Amino acid sequence: RSPGVQSRFRMNLLTTIGLLTVFSLVHISAVYSEDDGTKPGFSATVSLCYVDEENNMFKTVTVSGPGISDQLKEDCDMDSYVIASSDSLVVGDSIYSDKANQLIVVKNGKCELRTYKDGAYQSSSEMSSEDCEKVKKSMKDAKDQAG
Repeated sequence: RSPGVQSRFRMNLLTTIGLLTVFSLVHISAVYSEDDGTKPGFSATVSLCYVDEENNMFKTVTVSGPGISDQLKEDCDMDSYVIASSDSLVVGDSIYSDKANQLIVVKNGKCELRTYKDGAYQSSSEMSSEDCEKVKKSMKDAKDQAG
């Protein structure tokens, strides 16, 4: 290779490494609790996209709230914003909760209702199309209110 090509290659490589380093230092989280501390709120943390041992790329979403403690693997293209309050949680366009012991995961246009007992995952079931549309509307309304 000519010196100019090698130099541009090194610059591109260093730029890529620099961007990956900066990107890997960022994650998004939100926590909310009442001022008096008597009512526990929802919280969530969204990791950066990473590759596991089997070359699968995903983000890890850690969720906690009334009766819920879970860690979910989500697609890398999932929006990473978190809207959390004492009575509801929205994570991107994928995760929603407004009830203790229940978390709803929206994927491929369908809603999966995940139930918990004492914070631990218990079971999942698919929600009806009508109920799923209500969840999507609640998520959109929360995003619109948050600005």
